[in-house]
Amino acid sequence: MNKSLSFKYFKYEYSKNLKMLLYMGVVGFVCYIIPLFSMEPNIHTKTTNVGLIITLFALACYIIPIFMNAYRYNKKLANRNYSCPISRFALFNVNYLVGLINIITFYTVFYFLGMLIVAIKLPAYAIVYYIPLYFVILLIGICVYTLNYFIASRANTVIDAVIFIIMYTFVFSMIVGVVQDLFPASYKVNEKFITFSEFAQWGNAYNKCIATNKSLMIVDDSPVFIWSEPVITVTDCIVTFVVLPIVAITSYVLLMIMAKKESAENASEISNSYFGYRVLNPVYMTCAIALCIYTYSFNENILTLLILIGIFTVLYLALNFIYYRKFKLPMKEWIIYGATIVVGVILALIMVNNKSEGTVYVLQLLRHLR
Repeated sequence: MNKSLSFKYFKYEYSKNLKMLLYMGVVGFVCYIIPLFSMEPNIHTKTTNVGLIITLFALACYIIPIFMNAYRYNKKLANRNYSCPISRFALFNVNYLVGLINIITFYTVFYFLGMLIVAIKLPAYAIVYYIPLYFVILLIGICVYTLNYFIASRANTVIDAVIFIIMYTFVFSMIVGVVQDLFPASYKVNEKFITFSEFAQWGNAYNKCIATNKSLMIVDDSPVFIWSEPVITVTDCIVTFVVLPIVAITSYVLLMIMAKKESAENASEISNSYFGYRVLNPVYMTCAIALCIYTYSFNENILTLLILIGIFTVLYLALNFIYYRKFKLPMKEWIIYGATIVVGVILALIMVNNKSEGTVYVLQLLRHLR
């Protein structure tokens, strides 16, 4: 009985959201297919415009999760959905799957339609490389969509959902940035942990494969290699095939665990989840303070440092105002703010000390080699 009701609810949600798929199709046709028809059949252009469909797919992975959680942001819609005679698990799964099916359908149809057009207009291109690129981008998209769906489910308003997704887009990169400066490495990889980064990395690499008919090369993360060649780094592979799937699976498991705690009463209320402002604000402020002090401690540009700290403080307070929906913040928030400054300064001092020791070691090594 429950399975039958769940399937009926799935059919209802899918048919209701077909309009969304239609809108996505219009955007895909205007932004991707029309530009492909206008391409000149010139092999020297060295581009396939495949980046356009990847960009549209990536945007869908950020926007559609908010739409699929929209019922949670309105008390009337929340009451209607939660009153359905199906479990919370089924409710969350149906909305998750409907959104996922829509973006995969959109991506698949327009991706291969674009591939067909390029194959006809630019027969000299290595069209075979479209196939591995499709599956790599599909994996990245599913992982990013799952993460963003979970994040959007932790918000109680549309505004909070948008802010959470934006903050999670960069928070992993900031944390990795601090960690890699605490334990100095010969190269930086923090930008790889921006959640949309791998869409661009793989898209650019395979675009060169298609346009130049050269095989993809996997290289180490040294900044010295030929950028004109179709290459992907070891870190990109680790992030794509290990980190993102782990994050996605964790997000889905957490989504199911927390499903039973959901209530229509939370709709439109303050988003006080630990996956929201309560943790993100202090993490961002701590990382920002640490990275700012570390970056500007060597050129002694104190004015710039103070300005940046001031900007991050304003942003920190603004996000707390949005969180509490009032300008008077509780004392605990001021205590947390002070703690983030202290922790950020301590981390920065450790980072500066580690870099200084590393510089001395390198100088001693160079003298020894001489």
